[in-house]
Amino acid sequence: KGNWTKIINVKSQEYGHPIITGSDIVQTDCLEKCKYASKKYTKEKNELKLNRNMILITCSGTIGNLTYVSEYLENSLGAPDLIRIVIDENKLYSGYVFAFLSSKIGQTLIKQSTYGSVIQHITPESLYQIPIPVLLDKTMQEIHFLIQDAYSMRDEAKKHLKKAQEIIISNFSEKVGIEEFSTSIEKLDQKSPLRLDAFYYSGFVKDAINFIEQAD
Repeated sequence: KGNWTKIINVKSQEYGHPIITGSDIVQTDCLEKCKYASKKYTKEKNELKLNRNMILITCSGTIGNLTYVSEYLENSLGAPDLIRIVIDENKLYSGYVFAFLSSKIGQTLIKQSTYGSVIQHITPESLYQIPIPVLLDKTMQEIHFLIQDAYSMRDEAKKHLKKAQEIIISNFSEKVGIEEFSTSIEKLDQKSPLRLDAFYYSGFVKDAINFIEQAD
């Protein structure tokens, strides 16, 4: 964690770098709802940049949430509320360390290293003091490759899911007006007084069902 200046956010990736925060790493897709740090005003991007095989851990609030930086997150930025753990692969395997810190034993050791009575915190120095058991090299290597394979398959799954969503959105947008989610009070169905959500009255639900039923 560093003493970086305030990050200026922008609305799109065209003008910004994806930046991962502590709340993003618990999501299935860290980049799906992430913010973008201004390309023009983010001077610390080299320090914030995420490299493959880094381990990210939340350092305040909810302590101990982790993620492993795979190809999918590589070259994104990490917010200052994340501690980056960089493993010397000549001594230990990053995937193995990640697996240990994610385990019940690892999480207990992390939480024992926190401080703060109201808002919990953890520092890189206290993380450095956590003992990592050294197993047979063959065993640690096997665990490392399992973690890397798991994240590689997750990356591939995210790509397929995103492609599937794009196909669905493009078809529904053209045929049922999927992007219209507003309504006026005059359109409220008096027969359904408990439904006050605009989505229900926008016509999307009915049109979507009709579209699916008529599809070949």
